[in-house]
Amino acid sequence: LARALDTLGVRAGEAVTVFGANTHRSVESLYAVPGLGATLYTANPRMTFNQIEYCLRHVSNHAPNRIAVLEPGHVELVGRIVEDTGQEFEHYVVLGSASDVAGSLPFDPISYSEDLIAEQEAGYEWEEVDETTAVLLMFTTGTTGRPKPIAHSHRGIWLHSVGMCASLSINALDSVIVIPALYHQGWFLWVAAPFVGARMVLPGANPSPNDYVDLILDERVTFTSAVSTQFAMMLDEFKSRDEVDLNRLRIYFAGQATPERLMRQYDELGADARQLYGFSECGPHFVENAPRVLREPFSSP
Repeated sequence: LARALDTLGVRAGEAVTVFGANTHRSVESLYAVPGLGATLYTANPRMTFNQIEYCLRHVSNHAPNRIAVLEPGHVELVGRIVEDTGQEFEHYVVLGSASDVAGSLPFDPISYSEDLIAEQEAGYEWEEVDETTAVLLMFTTGTTGRPKPIAHSHRGIWLHSVGMCASLSINALDSVIVIPALYHQGWFLWVAAPFVGARMVLPGANPSPNDYVDLILDERVTFTSAVSTQFAMMLDEFKSRDEVDLNRLRIYFAGQATPERLMRQYDELGADARQLYGFSECGPHFVENAPRVLREPFSSP
């Protein structure tokens, strides 16, 4: 994919707008673009058109922003954005193949990632990228006024991942499901899992609470993190399943205050439910309430 984007002219110092979802193809794009020394702008499709237009213009005012990468499910949205805001791109890369899209597309020129990849030779000689280069740019929406831009560098994400995996004991034996949306950084779980060789479970576009429950049980998920609201919606479904035992699952709630009752209810199902605190500027993992096992004080014989 990096080689394909290179052939389209993506260069270091540019921005690439990604309208993604929690799919393997979107995650591939999150690695391919920074690998070229370019910066991802992970667009939030849930913003209003005015907000999206403001964010796109902000990005385009600071760096070339010529290529849009999008999931098939966002074709209609991107078409409306192009029509209503006048924000056009020089090229549109739809993740997948033509068979994934129904009907005609409201913009051009268009390429499909699977077709582009099939045309490339295997392998790619990566350029050395300065560690202070921005990997991704996102905009907050939980503040007053207009969305605020936040950038994360290669060095910052690497250090964050080291700390996150060490502190939360994420390792190669884990199965990690990425519930937070990629336009909210995916809380960098898409970095942490491959970082230590853990299995990564991606729920796809527009999953329901039942879909999450199915994946957690079927894929034997051992670690995840998300806002408590999402797990509150899953609770009844977990309880409706026969003999559900979540004793291998570690859940870290974050992003909002978590009701003690919700944590206790998941504890009763066998899960290890805890609370994280973080913020977009530093990454999702800043501090957690990891209980320590109390031991007798050391004393000399």
